Amino acid sequence: MREPKPFWKKSHECWYVDLDKQQRLDPDKDKAWAMYHELMAGTREIGPNTLVLELMVEFLAHSKRVNAASTHENYKNHLESFYKSVGKIKVSAVKPLHIERWLAKRYVNTNNGSTLNGAVRAVARLFNWAKKSGRIPKSPLEGMEHPRPTTRDVYLMPDQYKKLIEAIRTEAFREFAIVMRETGCRPQEARTVEARHFDGVCWVFPANESKGGTDQRVILLNDKALAITKRLALKYPEGPLFRNHRGRPWTKDALVHQCARMTKRLGFHICPYAIRHTFATDAIIRGVDIVTIAELMGHKSLKMLHRAYQHVRKRGDHLKRALDQATREDVAQGYPTTPTIVPDARPNVPARTTDRGPRMGA
Repeated sequence: MREPKPFWKKSHECWYVDLDKQQRLDPDKDKAWAMYHELMAGTREIGPNTLVLELMVEFLAHSKRVNAASTHENYKNHLESFYKSVGKIKVSAVKPLHIERWLAKRYVNTNNGSTLNGAVRAVARLFNWAKKSGRIPKSPLEGMEHPRPTTRDVYLMPDQYKKLIEAIRTEAFREFAIVMRETGCRPQEARTVEARHFDGVCWVFPANESKGGTDQRVILLNDKALAITKRLALKYPEGPLFRNHRGRPWTKDALVHQCARMTKRLGFHICPYAIRHTFATDAIIRGVDIVTIAELMGHKSLKMLHRAYQHVRKRGDHLKRALDQATREDVAQGYPTTPTIVPDARPNVPARTTDRGPRMGA
């Protein structure tokens, strides 16, 4: 039996496919074929001669079942962009060259290694999943080098953050920036938080909507963040709380463009992660221990916070206070005027002194 294929129905000016009964697709040919492959997903055996689109449809169906919504959205955006670049190509025909051309076209104005690395990893994940599940014998991208991620070494000095808030022209973006600064949340968390995540005191994301997908994410709110959240939860009882001035939920690309405009206007680099790193660095400067900061920011590792110490050097005022404390005038010649007795825990051992002056009997 021959496999049904889409056909053009002139009387209805639309593409159809005959699956038990005629099923309407779309007037646009490319969209019609994409819909057709979605309908056929899971009904045919995937292999090296399968179209990339068919493999992609199966992978995204799998991703939607097992991944957090944010992870699935990330895969979907990158893979759809890649498919539009390569078109109707078989899995076995894919080469690293196709990745290079796609990146050059899709991210022509981007030199951010992290963005490029994330895009390549999404496509590589598609083929690695197909290999591990036995759909294909080998990934066509096996051995390909990935772009090196860019370390996010960004921090806003107090005067820079003040200038940013004053320069923002819309209340929608201003509130987004303020809440990130007051909570230390991730940009993706601020983009996707909804009224259903707000328990009246904090934001609570269930495990399947949290980074890592294993534990729920709780984001504490101070008075500023709480007031903004309460107002937006009443305004938007369904869907994302933070939206642009047109009432549309913030997207990753929209934030990138907004920050690029602010960077050009202010003359220093602005990005959502700069605000998050500012929260971490200022908390360190104010004496909050890094284990607590990690908990507030949703980190399972202290690695990022150790990197945040690098930002402390930019705060000359903080280092000057530390220097003054280290060289106070009430400390004579660098040593206490009265030796400090330090008890020794060992039995039958006299207490020792911290005085570094001449030893008795010398």
